[in-house]
Amino acid sequence: MDCNSPDELMMAFRNTTRTQLKVAEGSLPWNNRHALNIKAFLIKEGKALPADIHAPIADYMRYIHIAPNEVLSGGIRLEEIVRNFSQLSDEGDIVMYYEISPTARSGRPNFVTQPGTILIPQRSLTSRKCPTVILFR
Repeated sequence: MDCNSPDELMMAFRNTTRTQLKVAEGSLPWNNRHALNIKAFLIKEGKALPADIHAPIADYMRYIHIAPNEVLSGGIRLEEIVRNFSQLSDEGDIVMYYEISPTARSGRPNFVTQPGTILIPQRSLTSRKCPTVILFR
């Protein structure tokens, strides 16, 4: 999360092997709807109301090469994950629990990640406070 872009979840991927990887672009977490597990809740009037989560559809057919120690990054707009995100963030705080699935499938990288929580403060008419990210270990 970035204060300059609080409505986007940013991710990075580093090739930690000693060889160049050839992976389908669609297998990267920001392009793969099955790799990103998210639960979101609207916090309003002391209650946690579950938000409707939907996965973005991405059809990336090309393969890319990732050199050893190379870092790729990408992001997903939260509006593409949480239905009516803008409206919900006007109504109250949003808490999101996230995890990138580490399971490697044939031809897909194995992601080593940590789950975490993001607190997105309610948007006001004039500004928005920075989101807070908490990682679990």
